[in-house]
Amino acid sequence: MKSDSKIIIIKLCIFMMIVDRDIDDLEINEILEITKHKLNFEIEDEKFISLIHDVSSDLYSRDTPYMINKLSYGLVSASEKKLAIECLEMVMKSDGIKRGAEKNLIKELVSKWNL
Repeated sequence: MKSDSKIIIIKLCIFMMIVDRDIDDLEINEILEITKHKLNFEIEDEKFISLIHDVSSDLYSRDTPYMINKLSYGLVSASEKKLAIECLEMVMKSDGIKRGAEKNLIKELVSKWNL
């Protein structure tokens, strides 16, 4: 998988973390674990913080449908899309609470990607 696809999946995971407006340390740790072990991708702290800033700035200046379209566009293959959904589910479950906004994000992506 290309590093661009991995960055998109990381951004989707960050979006999952902030979509409910309740950022939790457990979610941050889960995203870092996903990045390292699921995506086999090394990311520096500064880059990770920059990605969080980028995603949160876009979300607060736009809306959820815009973010879904922007982030979902870059994943092409079915395997990348399925991996993204798997990672999003891991982030959603990491704090022990499955919030409506998080479930809706997964539902929207599954529908958009015809999975």
